[in-house]
Amino acid sequence: MLDAVTRDQVLRYLKWRGWRESALEGRRILLYTHEEKRDDAGDPIELAIPAIETSDIRARIAQLVESLAAVEGRSIQEVAGSIESSDRDIQYLKLADDAQFRRGIPLQSAPDVVSSLRDLVAHSAANVAAPCIYHPRMTEAGKKHAERCVFGHTFRGSYGFTVETPLPLPLLRPEELEAPFERRVSERIAAGIGYLADATAAQRLEILHEHQDEGLNSNMCEALLEIGEIFRGVPTIYTIAWSPEWPAAPSLAEYKPVRIDENAYRCLASFIREVRPAEEATEVTVAGRVIILRSDEPPMLADESAREIVIATNLEGRAVNVHVSLSGGDYRRACDAHLAGSVVSVAGTLEKRGKYWTLVRPKRFAIGEAEDEGQAQ
Repeated sequence: MLDAVTRDQVLRYLKWRGWRESALEGRRILLYTHEEKRDDAGDPIELAIPAIETSDIRARIAQLVESLAAVEGRSIQEVAGSIESSDRDIQYLKLADDAQFRRGIPLQSAPDVVSSLRDLVAHSAANVAAPCIYHPRMTEAGKKHAERCVFGHTFRGSYGFTVETPLPLPLLRPEELEAPFERRVSERIAAGIGYLADATAAQRLEILHEHQDEGLNSNMCEALLEIGEIFRGVPTIYTIAWSPEWPAAPSLAEYKPVRIDENAYRCLASFIREVRPAEEATEVTVAGRVIILRSDEPPMLADESAREIVIATNLEGRAVNVHVSLSGGDYRRACDAHLAGSVVSVAGTLEKRGKYWTLVRPKRFAIGEAEDEGQAQ
């Protein structure tokens, strides 16, 4: 981890922690002292770092980090991690129940996850720059912001991803300044996912509508829903670590991890259907394999609770996932087909909203090897 720490990150960290440049030794070494940090003799503790990049900069950084760890009473790894992340907001998305992904995700799925995370960040930036319930295409503001972000290291344990957003250095007291654009983009994502959790817990979709000015728009919902489909409905956990150089919004400063589960995915899908008009509507028969099953209640119950399946199919040569709401009997048959790996087919009106496809007014649900497996006709 120390190999990744740069001299500039060390200087920013020292400034944030209250260390002040006190002297120059021949203008080659920067000395830093802290008014509250003293040794056993009562003398100020001094930290030294070269004033410019030198051949031994790695060793000098390692020495400084080791000294900081002793002063702060933390491990070298913890201090190095804090230094490395002090100039950026870091968003984390990990799998909550990752038994099927314990060794990693399929290689073919990795680009899709990165693409969806990029879309989430870019559409948040587009929404900060020009608030809108949905943008028909990606804006320049969104593209430019996504280009500045960094796809960070994945992490083991619970498999996950990180997105890092570098922030500008505050030239004045940050609490007296408006948060930079980059921070406001991250805050919109964090706030929006928080509102999603509230809407899911209260079973009130209105919460997303009430907070759409500072939360999720349909493009951002679509990106989150795509991530859920890539992981076959496995719940994910979102959280964020704020750069200490800029104060976070009071309501977001102590951000607690948010679980995004099948109920949240259903909430996202409902929100998209409500706020985004259908771009296409075609009578078709969809055939393919069931990849996701969602139900509020056990499938054997004979009630009318919400039940939805997602069918992986092809439309004019494009791989698409189609959402279908089914009655209890057809949903139970879909469960059987999913367990057996059988192809299913169902007719209805196929509607497209962005990248989100829904089959409305479904009829003639059937199981069996269709002549055109994995096709929407």
